Amino acid sequence: MTPATILASSQEITSEFQLNSILLPTDFSDASDRAAYLARGLAHRFHAKLFLVHAVWQKDYAWDDALFQLAPGEDLGRRLTGEFVVNHQLDGLPHEIIVLSGSPVDVVRKIAAEKNVDLIVLGANGLKGQAKLLFGTYSEHIYRNTTCPVLTVGPHVSPAKCTGAFHSIVFAINPDSAAAADALRYAIALTRTCDAYLTVANILPESHGLHGETRYRLEEEKRAQISRMLTENQLPLPHQPEIIVETGNLSDEIIKIAVGCGADLIVKGLRPVDAHSPNGHTYPISVNAHCPVLTVGCRTQPSAPG
Repeated sequence: MTPATILASSQEITSEFQLNSILLPTDFSDASDRAAYLARGLAHRFHAKLFLVHAVWQKDYAWDDALFQLAPGEDLGRRLTGEFVVNHQLDGLPHEIIVLSGSPVDVVRKIAAEKNVDLIVLGANGLKGQAKLLFGTYSEHIYRNTTCPVLTVGPHVSPAKCTGAFHSIVFAINPDSAAAADALRYAIALTRTCDAYLTVANILPESHGLHGETRYRLEEEKRAQISRMLTENQLPLPHQPEIIVETGNLSDEIIKIAVGCGADLIVKGLRPVDAHSPNGHTYPISVNAHCPVLTVGCRTQPSAPG
């Protein structure tokens, strides 16, 4: 059973977590280098096939009186991708190089669907503002526009966290979300396969204005709700899970919890963008965490990049 199957199934999942195929988008940047290390480790562990995808996007940008042109052509893209494979020691793994013209989001979405990939491993550079628009930080658009999970490697992730060995996993849960159950089953399957320690964390927004006894009571209710969800999955974990309920900024608190328990991976469901968080919470976690971040529960009907 593949991760995609796990997500789609409402029945009991198997104890084995398998990856048969991994899509690795590359633009030959430092972000792609980090993602390549992690994709290589996962491909070795799960005997997965790698699809290395490069998008050729001919588009000019004027910024500060300078002209930038991206992607000189498909032939050069194939040559550079081939060199990328050799430089990152991916040539000894089953792999396929795919170079297509189009926007990065469209190309990745197309290949992910055609090849029925189980996972996308993506580097994020964390650029902001004008630089983000210029150089194309597409990670958020990709995990909001593909149907398979996306594993993001941000700029603060060290090589030691890119081996594909996950000993400590933090699952950021919103127990009231419709996608929570599927994302939790995914996290449990991965925890079992990796013999990892699982920390389930729920962050209550400060906007609730809760204090004293009211805040304590709500936190206890959330702990009980999460405990029931763990029990309902009926699959024993290798170690007793820890449940943490805090109040604060979601992104900041999840990162603090991950640092505190030495997490090798953060797993989270995809939260919708709303009026209270117009930029979402998934992207800040992905680019600021000190370990890779796995986003689960992407929409089956992709939305247009915004």
